[in-house]
Amino acid sequence: MPTRVLGRVTLGLGLEYGDELRVVIPRRGADIRVRFLRSYGYANEGETLALINSEGFLELSVNRGSFAQRFGVEEGDEVTISILK
Repeated sequence: MPTRVLGRVTLGLGLEYGDELRVVIPRRGADIRVRFLRSYGYANEGETLALINSEGFLELSVNRGSFAQRFGVEEGDEVTISILK
């Protein structure tokens, strides 16, 4: 999703940097809490986070690690994201 569209969506939903998101990956039985942050610099090493990457997409990541490896996510897996605040 381009940054400009995601920006409109996040503003409309009231999503702000620092908010907590719930990420559910049903196939893996994963129910994860992550913070929505401006950049990796705001996360601790090894912390799971959500951010807008340089291409404008919402990215789930692990600072200095791999979200896919940590949670066993594969291409095509269903992922649901909810705003908790």
